[in-house]
Amino acid sequence: MIGIVFVVALLFLFALELVGTDFIQHASTLGAPALIMVSFAQTVAVFLDTGIPWPPFLRQLMLSFSFLNFNIELARPECSGEFGALQKVRVALHMPIFVGSVIFAYGSIALIRIQCQAEATAEQRRSARHVLMRKLASFAATFFTVGAIFFARSFLRAFDCVSSEVDTTKQFMRSSPEIECADSDPEYPDVRRLSEFGLVGFGSILMAMVLSMIKAHHSDGPGLGMFAFLSDKFEDHFYFWEFVIIVRKVLMMAVFLLFNRLVAVLLATFITIFSLSIHIAARPFEDTGTDWTELLTLAAQLITLTSGPVFIVLVRPADLPEAVRVLKLLTYVRMA
Repeated sequence: MIGIVFVVALLFLFALELVGTDFIQHASTLGAPALIMVSFAQTVAVFLDTGIPWPPFLRQLMLSFSFLNFNIELARPECSGEFGALQKVRVALHMPIFVGSVIFAYGSIALIRIQCQAEATAEQRRSARHVLMRKLASFAATFFTVGAIFFARSFLRAFDCVSSEVDTTKQFMRSSPEIECADSDPEYPDVRRLSEFGLVGFGSILMAMVLSMIKAHHSDGPGLGMFAFLSDKFEDHFYFWEFVIIVRKVLMMAVFLLFNRLVAVLLATFITIFSLSIHIAARPFEDTGTDWTELLTLAAQLITLTSGPVFIVLVRPADLPEAVRVLKLLTYVRMA
């Protein structure tokens, strides 16, 4: 299965050459609305972690959206063998290696093709190699930005522990209730160690990309070089906005994963209102239509969040006091 996925991914990269180099170089700008919709679907998918009794249709829609977050559970891997918390963390850690192998294989084959062009001049080969490096950087950046929620969720699960209903002195992983959040458990120390390593790696890559982009922006060269794919859909002075979107998505996922329902909904609403406010103030995209797309998706996200207490009351009338508290606090947040 891994070999098949590797070959399909490699063929997909070569298939992108059919659309032309100019399209690939400007794919970020041309496909910005689609990328915004992907981010919206990824964010809505994490609403499943709120514990809100969403209507069946909406829940199924959110579950379908979770595919965009590389939700491995949709494939039911546990039906083919042991696939617990430790295996999930290992998959998340090996995913960048797998994607890097695909990109490396594609780059190596493409580089050999460039060198074998006997009629090409040295300058043409140099230009082709430069375009190839930008392509590889674009592929890697796209994978990181789209997979940000997947990586953060995979590494934060080890710290999402809940108290046992039988023994309140013990805590167990919410995603894997068979694992106790204690060093005495045979698996938990390894899960926590690998998760900590993954979080450090994820944060280091994110910080390195931010610093590299800032350095490229302040350099004397034209544009942002290898990072042009992340910035060319934004205004020049908002070249960093892609990382604002990444941080927003990761924060939304983290609050639903690590906090109880009341606090999570409040924090998520605050994040959404804050994101909506700074977007209206900045309007960072070059295209006005793209700005409107981002505005409407954030508004839809806010409406979905604030409808949560309504579904709580409709499905679980006993939770009415909690729903009322949520609505009151949401009112205070919007007024603030």
